[in-house]
Parts: sequence; C-alpha cells; structure tokens
Amino acid sequence: QLFVRPGVSDARLKNFEQNPQLYGSKIRNTVLDKRGLTTQQLAEQPWNQQVAYIMAKNAEEIYRSCKDQRFGDAIDWLELFQERIYRVYLDIVKGRPKTLNEAGTRESPEQIQDRLVESHLLRIKNNGETNSRHMVWFLRSVIQSTVCLLFSIDVPEIIRTLRNLRNHVA
Repeated sequence: QLFVRPGVSDARLKNFEQNPQLYGSKIRNTVLDKRGLTTQQLAEQPWNQQVAYIMAKNAEEIYRSCKDQRFGDAIDWLELFQERIYRVYLDIVKGRPKTLNEAGTRESPEQIQDRLVESHLLRIKNNGETNSRHMVWFLRSVIQSTVCLLFSIDVPEIIRTLRNLRNHVA
C-alpha cells in the first residue's frame, strides 16, 4: 500500500535535484513525493514522474526479454504506469485527514482507514452491480438472437448456435 507509506524525505529530494541519476527513486522500496494538494500536483512532481518512468522502463525490459509473447502486444508502458500511479495519488488525496467539526478536530488514522475501506467496498459493490447489468443485457441479446434465428434457419443450425452461445457465456 504505497499511499500509506511516508513520502520521500526533504534531504533525499534535495539530493535528487542535484543529481537525479544517483539519488533518484529505485524500484525496490519505492516512495512517492506527497507534496501536492491535488492529483495533478502530485503527478507533476519530478520525483513521481521518475518513479513512473523507471517502472515503465523495467516493465518494458521484462516484456522484451520474454520471447514467448506471454504478455501480448507491446503497449505504452509509461502511460500504463502513470495511470496506475494516478490511482495511488487519488488515495493519497483521499487519505488526508478531514476536519470533523467546527472545533477543527481532525480524523484519526483509524477513522481515515475506515473511511477509505468503506469507500473501496462501496466502489466494489457498485462495480459488481454494473457488471451484473452488463451480463443481463448480454444474455437478453443472446436470447433475442436465438429467437431471430428460430425464424430464419433450420433446427440443426439452431442447436449448433445455442451450443456456441452457451460455451461463450460459460
């Protein structure tokens, strides 16, 4: 859980500004620069841009070294990692303590964690309902196709089509 870890230290960032190659992020024990109030500000941090770049280059090397095409076609690795890290930026922004009342009381770490977990579970539930609606739509379209086929082709062809559709759904 990258967003829970502390951000890169001030000293490391200062060294990074002087020599990005020597003091930049590494793949192992990666941390992000959390000095930004929005996801855009986090994405624009030079340190975070280098994190995405290093991960993308590492993935590209792994992809090129696998001659058996197990990873499919080549993709834009940098864009992929920027998108994935963007989700971490969202968690960083959402994970900041909120003010609970007029007195300025702020959320405790436990309250933040509970809020984030609840939000995550709600998102999973909503995604499941969306997937369920898509499946219902798909099955209805299969049934409509089958009914249309009943009026236009012979019985053996209908049986083959139904078997193919059943295999596709399973």
